[in-house]
Amino acid sequence: MLRTCLLLLLAAPLAHAQSAFQLPELYSSPQEAETAGAATLSPTGAPAEGLLNPALLAGPQGLRASYGGTREWLGLEGTKTSTAGFAYGGETSLGGLPLTVGAALTRQELRFEGIPLTNPEGPDPTTLESDDVVETAYGLGLAARWDGPVRLAVGATGFARRSPLPEELDVDNTDPDRALTVDLGALLAVPVLRANPEPRAISVPIEVVAGGVRRHMEFWGDYPERAVDGGDVFQSRPLPETGALGGGVDLAIARGLGGDAFEIASLDIRVEREWDGVDLPEDYREAYSADGIRGAADFTLFETLGSRSGVLWTDGSEQTDRVGNGLSFHVDGLLRAIGTFTDNESLRQTGEQFGLRFDLTVYEVAEDRDRVFGETFFGGVALSWRP
Repeated sequence: MLRTCLLLLLAAPLAHAQSAFQLPELYSSPQEAETAGAATLSPTGAPAEGLLNPALLAGPQGLRASYGGTREWLGLEGTKTSTAGFAYGGETSLGGLPLTVGAALTRQELRFEGIPLTNPEGPDPTTLESDDVVETAYGLGLAARWDGPVRLAVGATGFARRSPLPEELDVDNTDPDRALTVDLGALLAVPVLRANPEPRAISVPIEVVAGGVRRHMEFWGDYPERAVDGGDVFQSRPLPETGALGGGVDLAIARGLGGDAFEIASLDIRVEREWDGVDLPEDYREAYSADGIRGAADFTLFETLGSRSGVLWTDGSEQTDRVGNGLSFHVDGLLRAIGTFTDNESLRQTGEQFGLRFDLTVYEVAEDRDRVFGETFFGGVALSWRP
């Protein structure tokens, strides 16, 4: 049971300590949800994707900003998550080869609004009348990518997490839980076939990709003791450290532009092994383990229309699967496509310099296609400018 259930139901005492922080599990951006949390996909340019793997921040150059979220988590009206992010990428050199560096600031938020909270120990329900911020996370990420015979990217993001309990709740201490955590990530891409940059040349570039991430390594935490309606005392626990290792292949059909290439179609496929970090008793692990396999795919046509899908198949027999499906529309890709196929260099350059991307994602928790327990719709927008 999530700590969120405590906030929604005030059902105490708890059987065991729960994490104070729910944003990593709830998701707060379409970039996280559309691949069901896959950590090794190619960069899209949205700063929020650094929440999946800090190494993804070493992507496009220039300034980037993104905002996204949902107003109704798994059908629970009034439960809102959101992420705002700003990022910068620049290029230098190392050993005579290009070195791309990236930095990002993100702010995640979880809000409850107008949700009735029923306290089994008290006579009357409590309703959150206003927007109550019940969790925030500020992130600062740094990443670098070396483009040599292979592409190697590494990154780290530090988070300042804060999770206060709303004043309306019948607990003796609503001081916030607080923590400082760090995520580490890496990506490696090995070109098998490179794109032919000669004008109008058609080629099929192929890359093999591997990567991994370690999340929620805590450096400091403060978790106050609380009692519900003067009853049993409970205390939140830190986020469990989680990790993922995986890899896949990137395929494309590209048209040379004379030094660069335009991707007519591209397909990225990933498979990852996920560890949830929760130390369950042996007799519970078979039924309730949230370890699992993630599969994800990203298909883009004419650098304009994108489709991303992902699924987490959990090991536990009593656990549910998580499925994400997202669509994206790239205005800059459309300009590049028109410029490429009409030989309009000015229009193509405009598409390379200015970026605008829209995302729409549906995220489901389901046992199978006929038994969907809940779904969440995410929306988002990303802007970029490349000098």
